[in-house]
Amino acid sequence: MNKQEAEVDVGTTTMRKPQKRGEKRAADIVATARQILESDQNENITFRAIAKKLGIYVRNVSYYYPNKSILVGAILEDIRKEYDAEVSVILEQAGDNPVERLRASVEFYIAKIQIREVQILARKMHAELAMFDNYTGKYFSHYVAQPYVRRFVPLISECMPYLSKQEIEIRANMIGGLFEGVGLILSVPEDDISSKQNRDILDRCAHEAMRIALSPT
Repeated sequence: MNKQEAEVDVGTTTMRKPQKRGEKRAADIVATARQILESDQNENITFRAIAKKLGIYVRNVSYYYPNKSILVGAILEDIRKEYDAEVSVILEQAGDNPVERLRASVEFYIAKIQIREVQILARKMHAELAMFDNYTGKYFSHYVAQPYVRRFVPLISECMPYLSKQEIEIRANMIGGLFEGVGLILSVPEDDISSKQNRDILDRCAHEAMRIALSPT
């Protein structure tokens, strides 16, 4: 049986994703890979490790995800869908006030930064993405930066409708970079996320994200 694959263009390089087939097995592989990435152990994802945890053959893993870059793309897509669903609920609870909707989204990401498993996964995933595109940043831009832009562009537009499209996109990119940077700073293994200094960093991060979004000029 031939493997059918769809392609995701990320610039001059291409990361392919398998079409939906055997959805439960494919989902189990992604979930297991996420567990490995979120583990505090010094362990990166390999097809052999995934197969061992699931009690299947390595070839069963590679059938759905022919190479590691395809699997990592599926993991990040899974995370994006999860975040989108959570943010949709948060925005519905925030009501119609544009500033409160923006604030709720900022607080969502600040809360995620504090989750140890999220910190560990992000640190490992940054390294994986860098290797896949030979450190050009194309995969990082597609799978990490762009989701922030898609999330915050409409929220900033609601609050600041007179800003140009380019200015709004710049602000959305700045907010995404702020969150990713702070997340990496606070992901040092021995760091105590609850320390006063780190709490101050997170509070300043939230304040700065709102300032970037709502600054009049």
